[in-house]
Amino acid sequence: GENLLPHLVIVKEIGKGTFGKVVQCWDCQSSSYVAIKIVRSTKKFRAAAKEEIKVLETIKKTDPWNIYGCVHIVSWFDFRGHICIVFRRYSLSLYRFLKKNQFIPFPMHHVQSIASVSYTHLTLPTKRI
Repeated sequence: GENLLPHLVIVKEIGKGTFGKVVQCWDCQSSSYVAIKIVRSTKKFRAAAKEEIKVLETIKKTDPWNIYGCVHIVSWFDFRGHICIVFRRYSLSLYRFLKKNQFIPFPMHHVQSIASVSYTHLTLPTKRI
């Protein structure tokens, strides 16, 4: 496959949407698979991706040991005008998990827990200022 960086080889596409697509890559440096979100190169999507990176970096900085189980950004880079966000490769996306379970909604206490963790991650850094 094509290389996004010298050590990142595209294996296959694993998702796509309005924002762009997600590819599975082999990382030759860590000898592991990663998922890379490749964002469309429009001004609007690049700006949104930069904001997403700020949020993801804040989550990682606030919870470096991943106690709350939120996805952590590994890194990001620019490839031919496309912002690429690198994540560990997980087995299923949220959409595929829901589809596999016939779109049965999460129990309310799960949704409240996720919302609480997300809110905590996003508000903690501003409280420290």
